[in-house]
Amino acid sequence: MTRRSSGLRQRQKGVSAIEYGLLAALIALVAIVGIGALGSANGAGWDAWVAQVVAVIAGL
Repeated sequence: MTRRSSGLRQRQKGVSAIEYGLLAALIALVAIVGIGALGSANGAGWDAWVAQVVAVIAGL
C-alpha cells in the first residue's frame, strides 16, 4: 500500500511543477504584452513632443 501511495505523491509533484511552469509562462506573456503596449504609447508621446520641439525651433 505504501508503494502505491508513494507513486501517487510523485505524480502530484510532477503535476504541480507543470502547473507552476504554465503559470510562469502566462505571467511572462502578460508582462511582455503589457510592456509592449506601454512602450508603444510612450513612443507616441515622445514623437509628439519631438514634433513640438522641432516646430518651435523651426519658428525661430
